[in-house]
Amino acid sequence: MTEIDMTGLLLKLADHGVTGIKVSYEGGGDSGAIENIVYTTDPLGTNEDDAFGIISELDNWGSEPGHDLRDLDSGIDSDIRNFAESQILDSIEDWWNNDGGQGDLLIMVP
Repeated sequence: MTEIDMTGLLLKLADHGVTGIKVSYEGGGDSGAIENIVYTTDPLGTNEDDAFGIISELDNWGSEPGHDLRDLDSGIDSDIRNFAESQILDSIEDWWNNDGGQGDLLIMVP
C-alpha cells in the first residue's frame, strides 16, 4: 500500500465522521502485532498537541461500544494495519525481538 492509498483511507474515515485513530502495537520474543485500532469522532480542534492528547487518551480495548475500527469498517481496519506495519513499524528496529516494545501510533484524520 502506498501513501496515496493511505490518503484515500483517511478520506473514507473522514466520510464516516472519524477525526482520529490510535493504532496500538506490541511485540516481544520473535513476534509482534498490532493489537487494535480505536477511533474517535469527537472534534479535535486545530491545536495539534491538544488533538494528539485526545487521541492518545482513547481506550485501547474498546470499552466504549462502537469505537473499535473493526466494528466501523473491517476493510479499512485491515488496510490501516497493513500500512502501519509495513510502512512505519517495520522501519523501527527490533520492536518485536527479544524484549520487544510497545506503543501507539496516533493519526489525525483530516
